[in-house]
Amino acid sequence: MMPFLIRGAAVAATLCASFFSIFAVVAILRAVGISPERLHDPAWVFHPTTIVAILAILSAPLLVVLGARALGLRAGSLSLREAGGLQRGTAGFVLGFALKAATTLAAAACSKTIVTHSMLTGIRLADWLPFFAWYAVLLVANSLSEEIVYRVFPLEELRGAMHPAVVVVLAACAFSLVHFATQAPDLAHFFYRTAFGILAGLLYLQSRSLWLIVGFHTGWNLVAVSLSTTDWRTGGLLRLEGVSADATIWANVIGLALAAVFALRMIRRSSALSV
Repeated sequence: MMPFLIRGAAVAATLCASFFSIFAVVAILRAVGISPERLHDPAWVFHPTTIVAILAILSAPLLVVLGARALGLRAGSLSLREAGGLQRGTAGFVLGFALKAATTLAAAACSKTIVTHSMLTGIRLADWLPFFAWYAVLLVANSLSEEIVYRVFPLEELRGAMHPAVVVVLAACAFSLVHFATQAPDLAHFFYRTAFGILAGLLYLQSRSLWLIVGFHTGWNLVAVSLSTTDWRTGGLLRLEGVSADATIWANVIGLALAAVFALRMIRRSSALSV
């Protein structure tokens, strides 16, 4: 077993390498003429360069973690095989979907005038289905990659060596910051995603289930993208206009915080926060 300080430093170095691997991939993409904005451009969804770019961004941090484990970081378990994984993944999906739907409705209720437009009007099912299928695959792949790297890996590797609450918060901050590799830095979104990361970490502590938090992450993102201003070819289903951006952020943070408090109470009852 690695001594605590060495293992802690190794995990920190792995997370830093995972973090900067995405920035490195984005820098390489820019150097060859592929901007991050293109990844969200409906006209480029099925272009080979877009597919390669997205897969590179999703796989880079995961490959760093797998490489670290190959070099000796094996204190914790990391497996896709899980008893009851499908049921837990479904439960997590329903939880994420319901929580994000609730925060969206709360934000809409705090806004003055809401206008909704279906993005599928006049779109044939045969045209929409391939785009939605690819979008669904990316949703799950993104959730799987991020939950392994920023939740399961640090919590399992430092289990018994560092207080799990500290690991949850630090990993959530890293998870939030890494999104700025492809988006403009924004303090409000940093706090929002940090709150999301903390809740996902607490859910993992309570369940020790990878697929629960992957499902939760996927359900949340499905609502977030479906009820936005994005194009139908990139996941949009219903356009909501007039919802205050500030109301959305605050509704997300408050909803996630309340859910985190509830999860924390459940964890304390099961003593899952013990070192």
